[in-house]
Amino acid sequence: MKILLISYFFPPSTSVGGLRALSFKQYLPEDGIDVVILTSGTKQDIKQNFLENTNHSNIYYCKETKLRELGYKTKILPVLELFSLDHLFFFPDIYFKWIKSAFKVGNEVIKKEKPDIIYATGPPFSSFKAAYKLSKKNDIPLVLEYRDPWLGNPYTTPPCKSITKRISKLEKRILTHSRLLITVGNEYAEFIAEKLEIKKSNFKIVHNGFFPDIPYKNTIKKNENIFTISFFGSFYSFQKPIFEEFIKGLRLMIEEKELKSSEIKLQYAGSVSRSVINKMIAKGKIETYFNDMGFLSREKLNEEIQKSNLVFLTVPKGTEYMLQTKIYNYLVGNSHIMLIGESGAMAKLCDNCQQKFTELESDKDKIASRLSKLYEDWRKNRLEYGCNKESFEEYNRRNLALKLGKIIKTTFKKTDK
Repeated sequence: MKILLISYFFPPSTSVGGLRALSFKQYLPEDGIDVVILTSGTKQDIKQNFLENTNHSNIYYCKETKLRELGYKTKILPVLELFSLDHLFFFPDIYFKWIKSAFKVGNEVIKKEKPDIIYATGPPFSSFKAAYKLSKKNDIPLVLEYRDPWLGNPYTTPPCKSITKRISKLEKRILTHSRLLITVGNEYAEFIAEKLEIKKSNFKIVHNGFFPDIPYKNTIKKNENIFTISFFGSFYSFQKPIFEEFIKGLRLMIEEKELKSSEIKLQYAGSVSRSVINKMIAKGKIETYFNDMGFLSREKLNEEIQKSNLVFLTVPKGTEYMLQTKIYNYLVGNSHIMLIGESGAMAKLCDNCQQKFTELESDKDKIASRLSKLYEDWRKNRLEYGCNKESFEEYNRRNLALKLGKIIKTTFKKTDK
């Protein structure tokens, strides 16, 4: 069996979509499913280390769109996004120009590779539209994978009812044509199914996870001389209120205990605009306690997670269904996790893996009180870390890819014969 996997992102991009597509490319062949990749970028990308152990012969590149980069460079896009006006100009999303190129190259790839299935992963949902067009023209079954909801996604909100209706009409048309629906968690399935007015059972669940080349480790020593709190990864505007509340709580705790910067620190690594995060740090008056580590490699990131005494995640209202991908790194990294905000999918995942974690509301006084207790536990060598190693093996990306392989084979038995 052979699938054409359409993913706008692919290494060297380290985005969630890129790494997920890579894991399927690497591990599905073990289950007898060959994977042909249709993505954006240039052939020079294959020189990156991510692809060292990957078959390059059937990775096909289309012309990528530069609209997003140009929009941020000119500062036009942030303004449009602020007022939810980007959908007025870019439909179904800012990657829409990729559809034409993906359709053209995709038809050539189909003639050459003769795939049995077209598998599209989104966002961006321009990939869904390109896959839908290719599926209809070539009469090949379509599989849709939702890594996030389309409508109802807090990252992107349509500006008016007419745009919402337009997106809904397109989504339902593509959905009706598809043969199989995949998503990355039970709560995602519930959320998306409710928005689409379909049954949750229509979705098959294949989580995100961690690559097996980063095994569970507890050999790197935790920081013993300075209580280290870490936040890693992307940062979005709807997370800002919780992050600001955390900073206030941290400041209260520092003042109450009269701690010096040699005794406690907050560190960050990721792709957040430094002007945004620096303003919050300055407003909270914790500059001397803050360490900006810039952007870390995958290996260095996992090392810093293991050294940290506390790693935290924000769970804003309306995002309870989300499983932020970094939580899988935290599970592998022998962590103590703090979840701040609403209770939801990430707390359930921690429970499932017997992960040591702390869950609390977004309130500066409660945050200060809990941080104080965690600090004392650490100081007295009582702070607990880690999870059940056997339980989290379920989220090994190799195991997840093989799970997907079984789902595909079961769904498309006739195609496989």
